[in-house]
Amino acid sequence: PYKEIIQELRYNLCTNEDQQVPVFPFAYDWRLPLDIIEKQFSDFVDEVIDRTKLISHYVEAGFVQNPKVNLIGHSMGGLIIAGYLDTKKDSARVAKVATLATPYKGSFEAVIKIATGTSNLGSDTSNSREREAARLTSSLYHLLPAIQDALEIDDPNLPTSLFDPALWQSSILASVLAYVQKQMAYIKEQDEQTQKAQALFAKFLEAAQAYRARIDQFQLSTTNLKPADWLCVAGVNSETRVRMRISRTERGPLFDLSSKYRLNLWRKNKKNPTAWGLTGDGTVPFEAALPNFLKPENIVCVTPEDYGYW
Repeated sequence: PYKEIIQELRYNLCTNEDQQVPVFPFAYDWRLPLDIIEKQFSDFVDEVIDRTKLISHYVEAGFVQNPKVNLIGHSMGGLIIAGYLDTKKDSARVAKVATLATPYKGSFEAVIKIATGTSNLGSDTSNSREREAARLTSSLYHLLPAIQDALEIDDPNLPTSLFDPALWQSSILASVLAYVQKQMAYIKEQDEQTQKAQALFAKFLEAAQAYRARIDQFQLSTTNLKPADWLCVAGVNSETRVRMRISRTERGPLFDLSSKYRLNLWRKNKKNPTAWGLTGDGTVPFEAALPNFLKPENIVCVTPEDYGYW
Protein backbone atom coordinates (compact mmCIF):
# COMPACT_ATOMS: atom_id res chain seq x y z
CA PRO A 1 0.00 0.00 0.00
CA TYR A 2 3.01 2.34 0.41
CA LYS A 3 4.52 1.69 -3.01
CA GLU A 4 3.18 4.94 -4.48
CA ILE A 5 4.50 7.24 -1.74
CA ILE A 6 7.90 5.52 -1.86
CA GLN A 7 8.08 6.06 -5.62
CA GLU A 8 6.96 9.69 -5.22
CA LEU A 9 9.61 10.37 -2.59
CA ARG A 10 12.35 8.82 -4.69
CA TYR A 11 11.30 10.95 -7.65
CA ASN A 12 10.51 14.27 -5.95
CA LEU A 13 13.50 14.29 -3.59
CA CYS A 14 15.89 13.73 -6.48
CA THR A 15 17.32 16.99 -7.86
CA ASN A 16 19.63 15.22 -10.27
CA GLU A 17 18.92 11.99 -12.14
CA ASP A 18 22.52 10.94 -11.58
CA GLN A 19 22.21 11.39 -7.82
CA GLN A 20 19.44 9.13 -6.59
CA VAL A 21 17.92 9.63 -3.13
CA PRO A 22 17.60 6.31 -1.29
CA VAL A 23 14.16 5.66 0.25
CA PHE A 24 13.87 2.43 2.20
CA PRO A 25 10.53 1.01 3.45
CA PHE A 26 10.48 -0.72 6.82
CA ALA A 27 8.01 -3.59 7.04
CA TYR A 28 6.96 -4.88 10.44
CA ASP A 29 4.94 -7.78 11.81
CA TRP A 30 1.70 -6.73 13.53
CA ARG A 31 1.78 -9.91 15.60
CA LEU A 32 4.74 -8.62 17.58
CA PRO A 33 4.69 -6.15 20.49
CA LEU A 34 6.07 -2.72 19.66
CA ASP A 35 9.17 -2.99 21.84
CA ILE A 36 10.39 -5.86 19.65
CA ILE A 37 9.45 -4.03 16.43
CA GLU A 38 11.25 -0.95 17.74
CA LYS A 39 14.47 -2.93 18.18
CA GLN A 40 14.13 -4.26 14.62
CA PHE A 41 13.58 -0.71 13.41
CA SER A 42 16.69 0.49 15.24
CA ASP A 43 18.77 -2.16 13.46
CA PHE A 44 17.11 -1.14 10.18
CA VAL A 45 18.11 2.52 10.63
CA ASP A 46 21.71 1.46 11.25
CA GLU A 47 21.63 -0.65 8.08
CA VAL A 48 20.22 2.23 6.03
CA ILE A 49 23.00 4.51 7.25
CA ASP A 50 25.66 1.91 6.44
CA ARG A 51 24.22 1.45 2.93
CA THR A 52 24.02 5.19 2.30
CA LYS A 53 27.68 5.56 3.26
CA LEU A 54 28.47 3.54 0.15
CA ILE A 55 26.73 5.97 -2.23
CA SER A 56 29.38 8.17 -3.86
CA HIS A 57 27.53 11.50 -3.95
CA TYR A 58 26.56 11.11 -0.29
CA VAL A 59 30.21 10.47 0.58
CA GLU A 60 31.19 13.62 -1.29
CA ALA A 61 28.50 15.60 0.58
CA GLY A 62 29.98 14.60 3.95
CA PHE A 63 27.38 12.02 4.96
CA VAL A 64 30.02 9.71 6.42
CA GLN A 65 31.10 12.38 8.91
CA ASN A 66 27.53 13.28 9.92
CA PRO A 67 25.18 10.41 9.02
CA LYS A 68 21.51 11.23 9.62
CA VAL A 69 18.25 9.94 8.22
CA ASN A 70 14.78 11.39 7.79
CA LEU A 71 11.91 9.24 9.04
CA ILE A 72 8.31 9.03 7.83
CA GLY A 73 5.79 7.03 9.82
CA HIS A 74 2.15 6.34 9.02
CA SER A 75 -0.30 5.27 11.74
CA MET A 76 1.45 2.84 14.09
CA GLY A 77 4.73 3.63 12.35
CA GLY A 78 4.72 6.96 14.17
CA LEU A 79 4.54 5.17 17.52
CA ILE A 80 7.54 3.06 16.57
CA ILE A 81 9.50 6.19 15.61
CA ALA A 82 8.59 7.92 18.89
CA GLY A 83 9.59 4.84 20.88
CA TYR A 84 12.86 4.58 18.95
CA LEU A 85 13.73 8.22 19.68
CA ASP A 86 12.78 7.79 23.33
CA THR A 87 15.22 4.90 23.57
CA LYS A 88 18.07 6.41 21.55
CA LYS A 89 17.61 9.98 22.82
CA ASP A 90 20.43 12.30 21.62
CA SER A 91 22.34 9.40 20.09
CA ALA A 92 19.61 8.96 17.45
CA ARG A 93 21.00 9.83 14.03
CA VAL A 94 17.82 11.51 12.83
CA ALA A 95 17.45 14.89 11.13
CA LYS A 96 13.71 15.18 10.44
CA VAL A 97 10.53 13.26 11.22
CA ALA A 98 7.10 13.22 9.59
CA THR A 99 4.20 11.26 11.06
CA LEU A 100 0.83 10.85 9.38
CA ALA A 101 -2.40 9.87 11.18
CA THR A 102 -0.53 8.40 14.12
CA PRO A 103 -2.81 7.39 17.04
CA TYR A 104 -0.56 8.64 19.85
CA LYS A 105 -3.41 8.07 22.31
CA GLY A 106 -5.02 5.19 20.44
CA SER A 107 -8.16 4.63 18.42
CA PHE A 108 -11.56 3.15 19.24
CA GLU A 109 -11.28 1.19 16.00
CA ALA A 110 -8.77 -1.04 17.80
CA VAL A 111 -11.44 -1.90 20.38
CA ILE A 112 -13.94 -2.69 17.64
CA LYS A 113 -11.39 -4.80 15.77
CA ILE A 114 -10.68 -6.86 18.88
CA ALA A 115 -14.35 -7.12 19.85
CA THR A 116 -15.90 -7.86 16.44
CA GLY A 117 -13.12 -8.61 13.96
CA THR A 118 -14.01 -5.64 11.74
CA SER A 119 -13.19 -1.93 11.84
CA ASN A 120 -11.64 0.90 9.85
CA LEU A 121 -8.26 -0.63 10.69
CA GLY A 122 -8.71 -3.52 8.27
CA SER A 123 -11.18 -5.75 6.49
CA ASP A 124 -14.88 -4.87 6.66
CA THR A 125 -15.83 -8.54 6.76
CA SER A 126 -16.28 -9.87 10.27
CA ASN A 127 -15.85 -13.56 11.02
CA SER A 128 -14.78 -15.72 13.90
CA ARG A 129 -11.27 -16.32 12.52
CA GLU A 130 -10.79 -12.57 12.02
CA ARG A 131 -11.86 -11.91 15.62
CA GLU A 132 -9.58 -14.61 17.01
CA ALA A 133 -6.63 -13.29 15.00
CA ALA A 134 -7.25 -9.73 16.20
CA ARG A 135 -7.50 -10.81 19.84
CA LEU A 136 -4.13 -12.52 19.61
CA THR A 137 -2.39 -9.72 17.69
CA SER A 138 -0.11 -8.19 20.29
CA SER A 139 0.52 -4.83 18.61
CA LEU A 140 -3.22 -4.17 18.18
CA TYR A 141 -3.48 -3.64 21.93
CA HIS A 142 -0.93 -0.84 21.57
CA LEU A 143 -3.62 1.11 19.69
CA LEU A 144 -6.19 1.02 22.51
CA PRO A 145 -7.54 4.50 23.26
CA ALA A 146 -6.63 6.37 26.42
CA ILE A 147 -8.29 9.73 25.81
CA GLN A 148 -9.39 11.92 28.70
CA ASP A 149 -13.14 11.64 29.40
CA ALA A 150 -13.67 9.51 26.29
CA LEU A 151 -15.11 6.47 28.08
CA GLU A 152 -18.63 6.64 29.48
CA ILE A 153 -18.86 3.91 32.10
CA ASP A 154 -22.22 3.49 33.81
CA ASP A 155 -20.95 1.46 36.77
CA PRO A 156 -18.50 3.21 39.12
CA ASN A 157 -17.20 -0.19 40.21
CA LEU A 158 -15.80 -0.89 36.76
CA PRO A 159 -12.23 0.15 35.90
CA THR A 160 -11.79 3.32 33.84
CA SER A 161 -8.99 2.11 31.57
CA LEU A 162 -9.10 -0.29 28.63
CA PHE A 163 -5.67 -1.47 29.73
CA ASP A 164 -7.41 -3.15 32.70
CA PRO A 165 -8.55 -6.72 31.86
CA ALA A 166 -11.64 -6.30 34.09
CA LEU A 167 -13.14 -3.75 31.66
CA TRP A 168 -13.27 -6.19 28.75
CA GLN A 169 -16.11 -8.34 27.53
CA SER A 170 -15.87 -12.01 28.51
CA SER A 171 -15.91 -13.09 24.84
CA ILE A 172 -12.42 -11.67 24.32
CA LEU A 173 -10.97 -13.75 27.15
CA ALA A 174 -12.86 -16.78 25.79
CA SER A 175 -10.93 -16.47 22.49
CA VAL A 176 -7.63 -16.30 24.35
CA LEU A 177 -8.70 -19.34 26.38
CA ALA A 178 -9.46 -21.25 23.16
CA TYR A 179 -5.96 -20.42 21.94
CA VAL A 180 -4.42 -21.66 25.19
CA GLN A 181 -6.43 -24.89 25.00
CA LYS A 182 -5.22 -25.48 21.45
CA GLN A 183 -1.57 -24.49 21.90
CA MET A 184 -1.13 -25.91 25.40
CA ALA A 185 -3.04 -29.16 25.12
CA TYR A 186 -0.77 -30.67 27.75
CA ILE A 187 -2.59 -28.55 30.34
CA LYS A 188 -5.61 -30.63 31.26
CA GLU A 189 -7.07 -28.75 34.21
CA GLN A 190 -9.71 -26.17 33.23
CA ASP A 191 -8.73 -23.83 36.07
CA GLU A 192 -5.09 -23.83 35.00
CA GLN A 193 -6.10 -23.19 31.38
CA THR A 194 -8.20 -20.24 32.48
CA GLN A 195 -5.34 -18.85 34.57
CA LYS A 196 -2.96 -19.12 31.60
CA ALA A 197 -5.46 -17.32 29.37
CA GLN A 198 -5.98 -14.55 31.93
CA ALA A 199 -2.21 -14.14 32.32
CA LEU A 200 -1.68 -13.96 28.54
CA PHE A 201 -4.44 -11.39 28.08
CA ALA A 202 -3.11 -9.33 30.98
CA LYS A 203 0.38 -9.49 29.45
CA PHE A 204 -0.92 -8.06 26.15
CA LEU A 205 -2.48 -5.15 28.01
CA GLU A 206 0.45 -4.55 30.38
CA ALA A 207 2.98 -4.42 27.53
CA ALA A 208 0.78 -2.03 25.56
CA GLN A 209 0.20 0.24 28.57
CA ALA A 210 3.92 0.35 29.37
CA TYR A 211 4.77 1.38 25.81
CA ARG A 212 2.01 3.99 25.78
CA ALA A 213 3.38 5.44 29.02
CA ARG A 214 6.77 5.83 27.34
CA ILE A 215 5.22 7.67 24.39
CA ASP A 216 3.19 9.91 26.71
CA GLN A 217 6.30 10.83 28.71
CA PHE A 218 8.65 11.22 25.74
CA GLN A 219 10.15 14.69 25.35
CA LEU A 220 11.84 16.05 22.25
CA SER A 221 14.30 17.87 24.47
CA THR A 222 16.01 14.55 25.20
CA THR A 223 16.91 14.25 21.51
CA ASN A 224 18.65 16.52 19.02
CA LEU A 225 15.31 17.40 17.44
CA LYS A 226 13.24 20.55 17.85
CA PRO A 227 9.47 20.89 17.27
CA ALA A 228 10.19 22.41 13.85
CA ASP A 229 11.94 19.16 12.90
CA TRP A 230 8.78 17.08 13.41
CA LEU A 231 5.92 17.33 10.92
CA CYS A 232 2.86 15.86 12.63
CA VAL A 233 -0.14 15.54 10.30
CA ALA A 234 -3.60 14.85 11.76
CA GLY A 235 -6.82 14.31 9.85
CA VAL A 236 -9.99 16.24 10.74
CA ASN A 237 -13.48 16.93 9.41
CA SER A 238 -14.43 13.27 9.03
CA GLU A 239 -16.98 11.38 11.11
CA THR A 240 -14.93 9.44 13.66
CA ARG A 241 -15.67 7.42 16.77
CA VAL A 242 -14.55 9.77 19.53
CA ARG A 243 -16.33 8.28 22.55
CA MET A 244 -17.52 4.86 23.74
CA ARG A 245 -19.99 3.73 26.38
CA ILE A 246 -19.44 0.63 28.50
CA SER A 247 -22.19 -0.79 30.66
CA ARG A 248 -22.32 -3.68 33.10
CA THR A 249 -24.53 -6.68 32.42
CA GLU A 250 -25.02 -10.03 34.12
CA ARG A 251 -22.28 -11.43 31.88
CA GLY A 252 -19.89 -8.57 32.58
CA PRO A 253 -18.93 -5.35 30.72
CA LEU A 254 -20.68 -4.66 27.41
CA PHE A 255 -19.36 -2.28 24.74
CA ASP A 256 -21.80 0.05 22.99
CA LEU A 257 -20.58 -0.06 19.39
CA SER A 258 -23.43 1.94 17.90
CA SER A 259 -22.77 4.89 15.61
CA LYS A 260 -24.02 7.33 18.26
CA TYR A 261 -20.47 8.27 19.19
CA ARG A 262 -19.21 8.74 15.64
CA LEU A 263 -19.02 12.52 15.47
CA ASN A 264 -17.65 15.33 13.37
CA LEU A 265 -18.00 18.73 15.05
CA TRP A 266 -15.06 20.31 13.23
CA ARG A 267 -15.83 24.04 13.07
CA LYS A 268 -19.53 23.32 13.33
CA ASN A 269 -20.28 25.69 16.22
CA LYS A 270 -18.40 28.98 15.94
CA LYS A 271 -19.40 29.88 19.50
CA ASN A 272 -17.95 26.67 20.97
CA PRO A 273 -14.52 26.00 19.41
CA THR A 274 -13.63 23.56 22.22
CA ALA A 275 -16.08 21.09 20.63
CA TRP A 276 -14.22 21.21 17.32
CA GLY A 277 -11.87 18.55 18.65
CA LEU A 278 -14.66 15.96 18.43
CA THR A 279 -13.60 14.95 14.95
CA GLY A 280 -10.88 12.91 13.29
CA ASP A 281 -9.80 11.24 10.07
CA GLY A 282 -12.42 8.49 10.19
CA THR A 283 -10.18 6.18 12.24
CA VAL A 284 -8.06 8.26 14.62
CA PRO A 285 -9.84 10.83 16.83
CA PHE A 286 -8.25 14.26 16.62
CA GLU A 287 -7.67 14.24 20.39
CA ALA A 288 -5.71 11.01 20.03
CA ALA A 289 -3.59 12.36 17.17
CA LEU A 290 -2.01 15.03 19.40
CA PRO A 291 1.27 13.85 20.96
CA ASN A 292 2.26 15.19 24.36
CA PHE A 293 5.70 16.20 23.07
CA LEU A 294 4.29 18.72 20.59
CA LYS A 295 2.10 21.76 21.17
CA PRO A 296 -1.18 22.19 19.24
CA GLU A 297 0.37 24.93 17.11
CA ASN A 298 2.87 22.36 15.80
CA ILE A 299 0.14 20.10 14.40
CA VAL A 300 -0.83 20.28 10.72
CA CYS A 301 -4.52 19.45 10.22
CA VAL A 302 -5.77 18.16 6.89
CA THR A 303 -9.36 17.64 5.74
CA PRO A 304 -10.76 15.50 2.91
CA GLU A 305 -11.26 18.73 0.95
CA ASP A 306 -7.51 19.38 1.02
CA TYR A 307 -6.99 16.47 -1.35
CA GLY A 308 -9.11 18.02 -4.08
CA TYR A 309 -11.03 15.97 -6.61
CA TRP A 310 -10.76 12.16 -6.58
